[in-house]
Amino acid sequence: MEEEYEELEDIIDAHTAVLFMLEQDAAAQAANDILTFSEIEFHTVNLTGQPDLERMVRASSLGFDLPVVFINGQYFSDAYTILTAASSGELARAFDYIGVDYNAANVAAIAAANN
Repeated sequence: MEEEYEELEDIIDAHTAVLFMLEQDAAAQAANDILTFSEIEFHTVNLTGQPDLERMVRASSLGFDLPVVFINGQYFSDAYTILTAASSGELARAFDYIGVDYNAANVAAIAAANN
């Protein structure tokens, strides 16, 4: 089990942001689109067929449903919360809080388009 945690840490530490998912569903696509439009460099990991790594991701993300996003080496959010935060305008505050570089104008545009 320690090897899976090390593998997870290696993946998370190698990238500014990581989107973990089981399949390319609507939630994963929405998180992907928001991170892309926010201009945050991120890496995507499909956990299909990797049950040990999936278990470690779930444990490290407070048990939230996949897909989930880690930023700057720590759990950030599940995809559904990211979508809600982007629509409500709270995403910029969350990005600022965690200290990630992003395109503020694009994040504001997402919120404006949903109001």
